[in-house]
Amino acid sequence: MEKNNKLTEGDVKDNLLLVNINQSYKKAIDCDGSIDREILYWAAKESWPVDLNVVKDVRYICPVYKGVIVETFELTEGTSWYFAGTVVTEKRRQDRYGFCGHPIVESIYNNMDVSGHLTSRQWLHRYLWKQK
Repeated sequence: MEKNNKLTEGDVKDNLLLVNINQSYKKAIDCDGSIDREILYWAAKESWPVDLNVVKDVRYICPVYKGVIVETFELTEGTSWYFAGTVVTEKRRQDRYGFCGHPIVESIYNNMDVSGHLTSRQWLHRYLWKQK
């Protein structure tokens, strides 16, 4: 995987949701080093602590591994977010959701470096909105 270009605000033409798959990405790598796209999809599709009122405006989900977008999934009309479970800790209760979508192989966002948009090593997801 290589970092090509840094994604700037001017590059963002659609509403994006970046999701961190650092922990699950290695499961998608086959023994020959190729990426199993189905496993990558399952790693990306759930479970995210998102606000359903906000994600209704998202067009693409972009799984990110080590600061680089590794795939782009399009949410089309009729694509729904579904309840994936609740995480309960001492401090809070958090509902999590998954999505259904399909990959965009030739996406302009694939292989873009988004590390400049990430504020913490512990981030789970980050929204990037197109400029109006």
